[in-house]
Amino acid sequence: MISKLEICNNALDLAGQGIHIRDLDEKSRECDLCKSLYDSTIERALVKYNFSFSRKDEVITKEMQVDHISLPWRYSYSIPSDCLKILYLAPLEQLGGEDSIHNRTLDFNFRQTEGQTVICTNVPAPFVVHYQAKVTDESLFSAGFTEAVEYLLAARIAPALIHGTTGIQVGQSLMQFGFQLLDLAAGQDSSQGASSITDKAVPSFVRARGGFNRD
Repeated sequence: MISKLEICNNALDLAGQGIHIRDLDEKSRECDLCKSLYDSTIERALVKYNFSFSRKDEVITKEMQVDHISLPWRYSYSIPSDCLKILYLAPLEQLGGEDSIHNRTLDFNFRQTEGQTVICTNVPAPFVVHYQAKVTDESLFSAGFTEAVEYLLAARIAPALIHGTTGIQVGQSLMQFGFQLLDLAAGQDSSQGASSITDKAVPSFVRARGGFNRD
């Protein structure tokens, strides 16, 4: 199982520096660069494709409604804190004691209010939001996604560590190859039907608001 530290050191190797960091709290330029660029690199890679290991489903309840009116929308709701990109909304119905979702989507839009993004829709809660989540557990990454991230992180590190146009050229080359690997990883993910990070113990489409455990 690969760690954040290993991904950062692999990126430093790809950038051609031959320098490894011992931990993510050490005082070095290399460590500072890795820490400052790591999260945003992961997020950019996740939102480019709908990787199945980062898909999540959450029930939007009446308690999540916010006091914000944005015509022509009648309702506004807060979104999950780990949401990077909403895929679609779907209605929720109780059938035979089981939560189920119809195969139709709901119209929605976004608005900014008091520093947060809210979902605007004409459908009252409850309904389900399907979204790409920010994944901070590297053990969930596929091997192909991890390799792509290493190249993309190296591409952003290289210009800061290699002086002049050489650093820029190295970064551009690494970035191009990193996106090729990301394309490949997305194709493999789609064809293999990798598991969602949603809990298998609950209905596959629905999860209750709040945390859940992954065994």
